[in-house]
Amino acid sequence: MRSIVLRIFRLIGLLFAGVVSVVILLVAFMYVEHFLPTDLPTPIGSYRVGRTSYFFSDYVGTHASHASRELVVWIWYPARSQIDPTPADYFPAPWLDAANESWNWMMTHLITRDLAKVHVHSVLNAAIASKKGAYPVVVMRPGGSALTLQYTALAEDLASHGYVVVGFDAPYRTQLVVLPNGEIKHRPLQNDPEEVPLERVNRLMMMWTEDVRFVLDRLEALNEQDDRGLLTRRLDLSRVGIFGHSFGGATALQVCHDDSRCKVGIDIDGMPFGSVVADGVKQPFMFLMGDHSHDLGSESEGQQVARDLHAIYGRLPETKRVALMIEGGDHFSFADGGVVRSHVLLSILRAVGLVIDGKRQLATTSACVSAFFGKYLNDEVGGLDRCTQLEGVKPAKLVIEGK
Repeated sequence: MRSIVLRIFRLIGLLFAGVVSVVILLVAFMYVEHFLPTDLPTPIGSYRVGRTSYFFSDYVGTHASHASRELVVWIWYPARSQIDPTPADYFPAPWLDAANESWNWMMTHLITRDLAKVHVHSVLNAAIASKKGAYPVVVMRPGGSALTLQYTALAEDLASHGYVVVGFDAPYRTQLVVLPNGEIKHRPLQNDPEEVPLERVNRLMMMWTEDVRFVLDRLEALNEQDDRGLLTRRLDLSRVGIFGHSFGGATALQVCHDDSRCKVGIDIDGMPFGSVVADGVKQPFMFLMGDHSHDLGSESEGQQVARDLHAIYGRLPETKRVALMIEGGDHFSFADGGVVRSHVLLSILRAVGLVIDGKRQLATTSACVSAFFGKYLNDEVGGLDRCTQLEGVKPAKLVIEGK
């Protein structure tokens, strides 16, 4: 009997040692691959892509402390070819340093590839392409805990199709912001939409939507007179689209409800909040969803989300609404995470069927976003087929039976 017990303990010890060895090997592989270069997906549109940044504020006095709103604005746009272009960094150095100091070691050295070695396809401050007089404008909003630059792949692809894409980061609402003077602003916990009660979420939604409307106001002024000479009369603000991911998608819905300057919108895997749930929107709208069949949330929570989405979607005419799901789509891979996260980790998640290939999900998302905006901002005929005929794209069931 004693020998049997010893054998069992020995077997358990061997199994434990094996598991520990596998974990150590995985961590070692993830650490080594962290330092390998990473390429974001190549934009498939016909334009080269430029990137620039602005600082929008509404100074009340002569000092920055008197500003009630400050935004670091990132703009991607169709660019002219240059003889000696300056490539953009994925994150400018001050932002990269701030992110590495703010995020924990596991995030910066294991879960995520080295962001300093992520190659983008934008060039800095290039002249805007002269093929058209003015280009339609699309405002892009990230998820609640993300930075705008973490959606570079989507922004670059959309700009390559002939859009001016405008994203921004707001102090105390975005996770972290580096102001032009080098000052770093971190978001307090009470402004994290993922960590606060519903009443506070609705208050945050008002702040996020006001930020977008402020940006639209400033773009109107910039279109009249850009001191740099880059965007003067190059923004077609009669053709404005808004899209966002997660809480940014909810923001797109509410802005289109509040502001008639929004002509078309897209919610990418975002739970709606605010008065738009009760009132709906009038503009054409796409809902692009991930695959939530493996979600661990409660059934009642999922049903509430479905009801809120249906409340908006169900009011729209069939000619103005599209609801699609990417089979196997991961909520976090709508951003660049599907490419810049550890490929070892992503391979394991794919092997157990939790996610699909990150590049494929990004390519699918880009195709659907550009196709929907192409239909409603550029009057493209049949363009939605680029999205709906892709592998894994299925209709999302946002119409509740019997309603």
